[in-house]
Amino acid sequence: MLQGLHAMGCLTMKGRTMTHSKTLPASRTLTDKQSALVEAMLGGAKTRDAISAAGYADPSAGYRALRTEAVQEAIMRGARAALVHDVGPALGARRALLESKSEYVRLEACKDILDRAGLKAKGVTDTGASVSITIHLD
Repeated sequence: MLQGLHAMGCLTMKGRTMTHSKTLPASRTLTDKQSALVEAMLGGAKTRDAISAAGYADPSAGYRALRTEAVQEAIMRGARAALVHDVGPALGARRALLESKSEYVRLEACKDILDRAGLKAKGVTDTGASVSITIHLD
């Protein structure tokens, strides 16, 4: 996941240790602990575990670091970069769903694709209920 941060110049690899490069503006520079916190969060660690792994002795200091704009921006950039790598497999899965043996699965895949393309039917709601109207003319 951190390859995206590396490609964006936020983190650079030295051996197996991730360290922060100085490519961000001074107001956005991360400390070594903040960089480690971002790395742990992007690696999927739970917040408390990420704070501990980053070396914060006081968990409240780690939570404060998570609330800083620079750390939040670094996490968001890393998450976006990771998602870019998932686009290809997601498109492949979509194609597989379109070719499913199940008509229902194919229909739902088609509806999802059309919806994401902005072609969602407006004002049409499928409640799943049937309605029967009887008119008696005397």
